Amino acid sequence: MNEAKQYVTYTPAADILESGNGWTMIMDLPGVPDKALSVDVENNVLKVSGESELSEKDMAVRYERSFTLSDEVDTGKINAKLANGVLELSLPKAESAQPRKIQVLSA
Repeated sequence: MNEAKQYVTYTPAADILESGNGWTMIMDLPGVPDKALSVDVENNVLKVSGESELSEKDMAVRYERSFTLSDEVDTGKINAKLANGVLELSLPKAESAQPRKIQVLSA
């Protein structure tokens, strides 16, 4: 008799590091394959979701986490890389948020 798969939902911790040109976000998503991972941005909300199977065939872990992004993030240039259960997101600063040098003219 096949019963419906049971899920455990988990909110993964995220480390966020800032550099001069943006942010790097790192999350542990153990056992989540590329094909079961979704990273979406809509209305400045970044949503990460994924699923991994547990050793029991009728159990799975769902990972879900959302972040409201600042207007300083260039959402069109976000990159994601998954390796060995670790998701690394690159969140570059928008050009308007980049520091810039203002030239001072003498009168």
